[in-house]
Amino acid sequence: MWKGALPFLGCVGVTLVVANAAPWLALPKHRITLESLHGIERGMTREQVLEILAVPPGNYSGGGWAEYFGFGRDECSIGEEWVGDELAIRVVFNDAGIVQSSFMGEVHRKKDVLFELRRRLGLAKRPIRVRE
Repeated sequence: MWKGALPFLGCVGVTLVVANAAPWLALPKHRITLESLHGIERGMTREQVLEILAVPPGNYSGGGWAEYFGFGRDECSIGEEWVGDELAIRVVFNDAGIVQSSFMGEVHRKKDVLFELRRRLGLAKRPIRVRE
């Protein structure tokens, strides 16, 4: 009875690992980091910001979401957002595509086995806590 179940359970396990890893492996390499945030200055163009972050605006966290502290709801809905593994960056541009402001948010995620494995291997870090 167990001889037939073991290969089946092995196939199910491999399928689950591959299904969870595929979206993460498909994410482009970004530079959404604290160092990049410090490199974004008022007066820069949108193209310069894209060069610093290495990806267009979007969520590159593999399932996380951003939360911003100390800002009103209206401030958090304007601008363009980059969400990475460690933090989120929101940049507000004027009509000419020039940076007016940029700020950092905290990335939240559901705990999953794959993220915990990546964290333990040093491939992903825990979110940075924003202190006011």
